[in-house]
Amino acid sequence: ITFLLNRIDGKKYAEIAEMEGVSVKAIEKRMHLALKTLREQIDGI
Repeated sequence: ITFLLNRIDGKKYAEIAEMEGVSVKAIEKRMHLALKTLREQIDGI
């Protein structure tokens, strides 16, 4: 959800953090993990 809010809806990390009730640092970590997972899946194609 974090990835979609940022990349599709154009929300900033601070906005997402406020919506989800977590810190901006937590959002940064979630985005990092989402991007890492996507890269791994793309490499497997």
